[in-house]
Amino acid sequence: MPLLLASTFQHFKQLDAFKNSLKSWKVACITTAALTQIDDNPERPAWVIGEIDAIRNLAGEFFEYDLRGKKIDDLKTDLSHCDLIYFIGGNTFCLLEIINKSGFREFSKKYISEGRSIWGGSAGAIVHCPDINYITCMDDPKKANLESTKALMNTHLYILPHWNGKHQAEALECLKTNSALPIVCLTDEQAIYIDGNKIEIL
Repeated sequence: MPLLLASTFQHFKQLDAFKNSLKSWKVACITTAALTQIDDNPERPAWVIGEIDAIRNLAGEFFEYDLRGKKIDDLKTDLSHCDLIYFIGGNTFCLLEIINKSGFREFSKKYISEGRSIWGGSAGAIVHCPDINYITCMDDPKKANLESTKALMNTHLYILPHWNGKHQAEALECLKTNSALPIVCLTDEQAIYIDGNKIEIL
C-alpha cells in the first residue's frame, strides 16, 4: 500500500527520485478538491496548474478526473487500470463528501489491496488520515455537508501540510488544538512515504 503524502508536489524536493517509475505509469489526477474550491473557474490559479503539471510532466500517461457525479461502477471502469491515483489539494471537507458520494471509499480498498499507489497533496493527503476534523483551522467545513468527518484511514497519522509556509498561523493553531493526535508536520518541500510498516519522511 504505497502512499506518498505531501503538502504540495510542485515544491516537493525529492519528486525526481520517482521519475523513472512515473514515466511508465498511467496516472489519474483527481482534481475534485481544487475544483470545489475555485468553483470551476476556467481561469485556474497558478497553484492548481502547478500541482497538475508537477506530475503530468513526468508521467507516461496522464488524465484529469473529477469524482463529482461518479458512482462506483464509473470508478471501476475509469480508474482500475491506473498505476497511480493522484489527488491535488483544495477543500478537504468537500473532497471527503464527494469521496463518500462517489463510492471511492469502497473502490480504494480494493485498489490499495492490489499494491498500487495513491499520492496526495494537502487536502489530497489529509483525506487518507483517520479523520479530518483536526484541519478545521485551515479549511472551512461549512462548504460541505458531512454527517461524519471519518476519513479513509489509510494511515494512523494525521498530516499537517504547509508547515513553515504561508499558512503557518493556521497550521500552528491546528497543532495546538489537536496536540493529543499523532500529527506529522510537513513543509512544502517534504512528503511522507508509507508502505505497510515502512514510514519515511522525504
